[in-house]
This record gives sequence, structure tokens and C-alpha cells, in this order.
Amino acid sequence: MLRLLIVFMAVLLISLHSASARTLYVSKTGDGSTGVSWETGFPTVTEAIESATAGDHIWVASGSYNEAISLKPEIELYGGFSGNENEDQFDLRNWRTNATILDATGLESTVVIAAENCTIDGFVITNGVGIFPQSAGTGGIECFDADEISISNCRIVNNMARVTIDGNSVLGGVGGGISVYNTDLYISSCEILSNRADIFGGGIALLEGNHVVENCLFDQNFGSGLVVESADSISVTHCTFGLFNTSYVFPSKGPDISVTGTPFGSFKLTNSII
Repeated sequence: MLRLLIVFMAVLLISLHSASARTLYVSKTGDGSTGVSWETGFPTVTEAIESATAGDHIWVASGSYNEAISLKPEIELYGGFSGNENEDQFDLRNWRTNATILDATGLESTVVIAAENCTIDGFVITNGVGIFPQSAGTGGIECFDADEISISNCRIVNNMARVTIDGNSVLGGVGGGISVYNTDLYISSCEILSNRADIFGGGIALLEGNHVVENCLFDQNFGSGLVVESADSISVTHCTFGLFNTSYVFPSKGPDISVTGTPFGSFKLTNSII
């Protein structure tokens, strides 16, 4: 009887959580009033995040949004919408046709700072400049102490992790496109292109945690395509590393992939082109 009661309470809690989750909308043509439809959508992603609570989904219509955002825990952020989809038409979105661009041009900032257990799906992340101490020095997406993060169907393009000299200390400059620390990352179907890190990890820098990288393209990144340090595990599957990734600060890192400090047997590279 007690076991049945525990199961019932668990199902009830899950149901209540699902019932309370909302879909919020961001659209250039919305009136910005409530954000609960395309017509009342918020004009910026930041406003939608401010209104969101754990479990909410944010749908962003195509267009270019000149902003740098900081996510809240357990928010799912989706781009690639035309701005006409009903709530039951998620599968109609097309992230390539309906380009949804988070562009930090002129902001001198990381484009996206992730939070615990977030999803980022369907965006172009571009023109971020990470400068310590305003951020950890990441250009595109920063995932620090964020438990688990999922990034899918994104183009991470032309972001920079800039180094800062403070006395005898060299700070930042790691992870031009994406930087991950003490977080489990799942990234799939992404293009990591033309990013730069002054130290290492021009495309992606993964430091600690368990990571899965699937169906991704790395090309024209300066400071290596993918750098992994002290990870618990890393799996790279069905990825392509182009001819023009470059390692110029630490040649020992290698232009495409570098893995150090990771337990023997915990790095798996399968069905990939290097």
C-alpha cells in the first residue's frame, strides 16, 4: 500500500509540473504584452527568459536578435519557427529555413550563458566576444556548473574567447564557440565554424564532465576544433573535422581534436572524418 502511495504521489507531482509548464513566444511582430502567443509575443529573448520559470519552453520566431542572454535553470529554448505554428505544431519548424539568430555584435559579451539543465535548439549563435571578468572568457555559449546541457541544431559561428592579462596572470581565452566546465554536455547536429580562442578550444573546450558530441561539423576554427581536458568521458560520433581548423598557441593540442587528462578508455571516436 505504501509503495502504491509513493508511486501515486510521484505521478501526481510529474503531472502538476507538466501542467504548470508554459510555452512563451518571442516575435518581432508580437505586441509584448503577455508572451503566451505569437500575437502577444515578447520582442526580445531576454524578456521571455525573465518571464519564464522552470519547465517552460520558449519559442523564438525567425529573425536577428541583437542581444546576449543568460538562461534560467530548466528552460528549453527553441528557434527555427516561422511565427505561425500552433503549440501542437512543433515539428513544423525548420531551423535552417527560419534562421533565428542571436547576434552579440557590439555588445562585447558572451552570447549565451547557460544554466542548469537547459536546452538550446535551433539557433545561429554569432559574434560573441568573451572578455574576463565580464564572463569566463567564452565567446558563443558558456556552460559552467550547469549539471546537464543539451545543444542541438545550432550554427556556432564567428565567436571569440579573448585572453586578459592581469599582472602575471593570463585569464580567459578558452572556448571560442562553446566552453563547458563541470557540466555534462550533449551536442548534436551543430556546425562549429570560424570561431577563435586566444588560448585553446577555438571551436569547443570541454573541461570535466561527461560529454557526447554527435553529427557535428568543425571547420575554420582557430585554437583547435575540439579540446577536451580532464573529462570523465567523451564520445565523438559521426562528426566531420574540416581541413582548416588551426592550433596556433598550443601546437601540442592539435588542430582538430585534443584529449588530455581523461581516463584511458573513456574517449571514444567513431565514424568520424578527421
